[in-house]
Amino acid sequence: MKETPRLAGFFNAMNEIIKPYEKTQQTVGQALKKLSQPWVTAGEPPPSVMVKQLARETGVSPTSVIDAVTKGTIVLDFAAPLQAYVVDRSGIPVNGNVLEAATAAAPAKRVLYRARYESTAPGGGPVVKARIDEGKIPNLSLDLGKERLRVSLQPPGIFNGTTKKSESKRAKQTAIKEKQASRAERKVEREEQKMIRQLARETMPPEIIATEALEILRRFDQFGGSLDSDVILQRFAQALRKRGSISFLQFTCPKIDTRLLASPRPEEYLLTDPSGNNFESTASRLMPLVRQLKAADIPSDITIVIGDTDETDYLFPVIEERSLEEGLSEIRKTNYKNNLYKRIAKAFPELGFELYRWSEIQAIDAEGVASLPDLAFDEGDIEDEIVRMTEIFGKGNYYDGIRLPSLEDLRQIVLLKFRSYAEQGRVLTRFFPEAVLLQNEFPLLLRTKMLNAKNTQEGASIPALYPYRKSESPY
Repeated sequence: MKETPRLAGFFNAMNEIIKPYEKTQQTVGQALKKLSQPWVTAGEPPPSVMVKQLARETGVSPTSVIDAVTKGTIVLDFAAPLQAYVVDRSGIPVNGNVLEAATAAAPAKRVLYRARYESTAPGGGPVVKARIDEGKIPNLSLDLGKERLRVSLQPPGIFNGTTKKSESKRAKQTAIKEKQASRAERKVEREEQKMIRQLARETMPPEIIATEALEILRRFDQFGGSLDSDVILQRFAQALRKRGSISFLQFTCPKIDTRLLASPRPEEYLLTDPSGNNFESTASRLMPLVRQLKAADIPSDITIVIGDTDETDYLFPVIEERSLEEGLSEIRKTNYKNNLYKRIAKAFPELGFELYRWSEIQAIDAEGVASLPDLAFDEGDIEDEIVRMTEIFGKGNYYDGIRLPSLEDLRQIVLLKFRSYAEQGRVLTRFFPEAVLLQNEFPLLLRTKMLNAKNTQEGASIPALYPYRKSESPY
């Protein structure tokens, strides 16, 4: 058949189309040979190469790399010829199913990240809206998935035809990928909502957040959170402005065994093992409270104070003199604090807390109990406390190994106890002016009253919430 000018033009045009394709095949083949040569020389089967890597090596797109391999035949002329096949991440040849294989291989989190869009208020500023552009997901899945497909070098013809087993395996992988993508998308949506709430919080007046926090806490409070609500709201708002979170304060008792006071080393009555400490007994109530605040995007922190001076403040000055080595006592108190810190941090990793010994805070206070000689206490409260104190001495009680003091001595102990509590309340008000007390010592209202004895004279107070029941804080 004679070639006419029109046919000659057609063939020339086709050659111009085919030449770049053939050049891409040659370029991909050369890159594969270069990458696999060290393995073949060592007598080892070469590993598969990611399409993304080949695209970088050759300077062509991942789509062009895949087309060069799947729409033609690339055979490397080693002693034992090797043919290039495009396979998924499990080594199954994709054959004509590039779209399906690429979509299944797409990194779901990266796809969703690339599909995000953010908008700001007119004139700029912080992000006020963040969403997923679902229209971008199919193309992004295809493009990013192609990069993750691989080119495998195998003996020619080994992958001729795709088995039903391979198709079944790919179908399962696709289903898993879709489930992972759905899970990742839900996670991104939750993070977006959280980000939006946080941005809203940043522009919300602290007083509004404080009110919301108190409404949550009312559900935990024995008295509905109404006893000190005005002062609590004021402190919450102050803490949010200063620290970005609301602040709590709570006491815990050290572990002691007063039977050891009669031993050759009486300092050992101060135990260093915090197992069974009474802070942890309140955690079943405290942690749900903290979590509900967190769920409402209201951060909180708590300062825990170890009341480690009770005996030296109001017991030892009245009963027989105890000759304790101050240095040894200090070491044991420090060890207890360190051990308790580690225990709380491990048991409650989501709790933001600081831990102090009362003696550390007390040492900073220059005035001390001596500044409280003018305090007058309710006689009924004193008499009731004397009765309670009679129940904690003697065998099997808190002060096991210490005989019950006389009525006169008990009265002196109680008066010193009231004064030491008043000192604690005054100092804590100065050191933690934004904190709200979580009262965990019973009788609840009396203990708060004792802490505020000096504060009341000065027109101040530590406001308190009462989230604990007697069974949760048995002291």
